[in-house]
Amino acid sequence: MAPPRSTEEAALALLEAARQPDAIIVGHMPGVTGGTAVAEALFGKHNDFGRLPYTVYPHAYQNTTQFTEMSLRKGKHTPEGRTYKFYSGTPQFKYGEGLSFTEFALGNTSRADGDRILFQAEPDHVLHAEDTSAEIMIAVSLQNVGVERAGSTVVMAWFAPAAEARGLNHRDSLAARLGQDPPIRSLVAYTRTRSLAVGETAVVKLKLRVDDLAFVDARTSQRTLPAGEYEVRVDLGPSATSAGE
Repeated sequence: MAPPRSTEEAALALLEAARQPDAIIVGHMPGVTGGTAVAEALFGKHNDFGRLPYTVYPHAYQNTTQFTEMSLRKGKHTPEGRTYKFYSGTPQFKYGEGLSFTEFALGNTSRADGDRILFQAEPDHVLHAEDTSAEIMIAVSLQNVGVERAGSTVVMAWFAPAAEARGLNHRDSLAARLGQDPPIRSLVAYTRTRSLAVGETAVVKLKLRVDDLAFVDARTSQRTLPAGEYEVRVDLGPSATSAGE
């Protein structure tokens, strides 16, 4: 009989327990030093935790989704979609979630416009090499607002069609233009910060490439960025507060 596994190797739904844990440590294929790493994490020797790199679906998801169907968008065999880009249900754990032994707060970004960072695309066209090389730089202030521990964190930037722009639902018009639903949002940049002492503030910079913001036209298979309003949100994960919110 094979020995029991001590670490998971895929996204697993956790059934309801009598007492929900305050935190869960996930360590995929940790190797021979995995035990030491877990112990150091539990006892606070370091405070440099990562983010969940996949969506954990509820247990019932397996009853509605055919796993041999590879489509990510909603369809006959994937009625709720798949991955954080297209899943419309309520995940048990969200892509990008993570915890820390301290707390961080984001300030306003250098490109903020109210609650959103607006990027106005050029007139509708296929992205050429000279377009894709363009970059957008975003800077955001980050402070360790905890009371005991230093630590580092992961700052993430998400790109999405503006849900409501000038009275129009840009996501719906974009789907008609592309011939398929665009992602709900996409992770387009992220960075691990240096360790910050309690009360310390740092400026974190994220570089967005225009090529990473493009969509695929289902009819031409070409990458395009149709004209319209889009938003970039900077946060520390789905359960954290976004910059500007």
